[in-house]
Amino acid sequence: MQEEWDEKIRLEKLAKEDLLKKQEEVIFDGIHTLVPCTLGYKKKEIEVYLLMDTGCTVTAIHEQAAKKLKFRGTIKTKAKLAGGQIVNSKMGKLSYFKVGPYKIEDFYVDVMKYKGPKSQYDGLLGMDFLAGRKYNIDYLRRVIRWVP
Repeated sequence: MQEEWDEKIRLEKLAKEDLLKKQEEVIFDGIHTLVPCTLGYKKKEIEVYLLMDTGCTVTAIHEQAAKKLKFRGTIKTKAKLAGGQIVNSKMGKLSYFKVGPYKIEDFYVDVMKYKGPKSQYDGLLGMDFLAGRKYNIDYLRRVIRWVP
């Protein structure tokens, strides 16, 4: 009985370590920082990589990612892109949004159409999430460390 209990504890510890590694993992695409995020809507959940963008006010996901969740924005909005273009988008509320150790319930995101070559990321991680959160990016180890 004790051996079974010890094995269960060992497996739970390994699962937590794997989760922590995944939360810290970052992909660098040239100068871009791609952060693993989990989007939840109703009973569906997907994992995506969002481009860390400190110039982006609101977190946005590509329409393709939203379709995987069967999620649609319901509030018509307009977004201003870095080049100054104004595009139509729709804002909606996810059931939850997880990045690193943070889980935010009822998180609003913009849903935007993406045109262009296949991308390594599924949207933009904006200042609505990043503001007030402390983090360090270790470029040598290719990880992000969220500071509580």
